[in-house]
Amino acid sequence: MGVTTDLNVPKGIKVVLNPTQEYFDQFQEWITETERWNYRRTEYKLWCTAFEKFWLYMAIDEENDECVSVVSLALQRNSDGKKLYSIGNYYCVPEWRGRGVSNKLFVQVMKHVGKENCTLFGAVKMSPLYATRFNFALMNEFWHMFADIDVVDLVIPAMPNGFTCKVI
Repeated sequence: MGVTTDLNVPKGIKVVLNPTQEYFDQFQEWITETERWNYRRTEYKLWCTAFEKFWLYMAIDEENDECVSVVSLALQRNSDGKKLYSIGNYYCVPEWRGRGVSNKLFVQVMKHVGKENCTLFGAVKMSPLYATRFNFALMNEFWHMFADIDVVDLVIPAMPNGFTCKVI
């Protein structure tokens, strides 16, 4: 875990690169509560080891020692060795939105990307906005993976009370 001091964030905020598991757990709780994204606790360790390189930038409020904003960047390569950077986990807790902290984190990860190929992971609908702002609209066809699956009247008998799920 290293503290980054050159991001010009508001006073009282520290930016940490690859924070401890405890800070990731705070992020996980916020994002589950407000956005309904569901991470397992072990995913952070997996991300840190599964990619060629992985960066998780986190802004922390020094007054209460809590996570206020996060963005991650992962580096992968295709079979020809061509780089693809993936930005993910771009999130800010509700009361910190609109203060510019998240944008500074995003700009920091884009410094790693430079002019290489980049996409947003898990937020495809946001790609056009950031493609315009940071010019990363192109992506190798190899990396496009989408699924369109309809699940109707899913019944899981092992669940209590006959739990059912209907997705249209």
